[in-house]
Amino acid sequence: MAELSLREVVGHPASKATAVVGLLGGLLNLPVLGAIWAGLWTQLPTVFTVTSIFGFTVAPELSFIPTQTAKVVALLVAGLYVLKKLLDVLRGVRTRINDAGSNT
Repeated sequence: MAELSLREVVGHPASKATAVVGLLGGLLNLPVLGAIWAGLWTQLPTVFTVTSIFGFTVAPELSFIPTQTAKVVALLVAGLYVLKKLLDVLRGVRTRINDAGSNT
């Protein structure tokens, strides 16, 4: 393995990304980020609807909006929405199994 100097380690993109995340986490206060995430997760069906309409119908019609970025955001939110629905199904199945096991 090649030896890295301290300058190369500090200048590496992974080091810079770690520093930025650490700095933002300290400045923004992680409980606030948790609350924002919880709110978005709760409102994910609405966020999915808005981003998909914007990404696939509005953005292509407006030249100043990067269409590709809007589509990627819409697809990422769609993936999160599918994940949320699958987790809901798994929770329901687990609840039914636990209820059936406690009734016997």
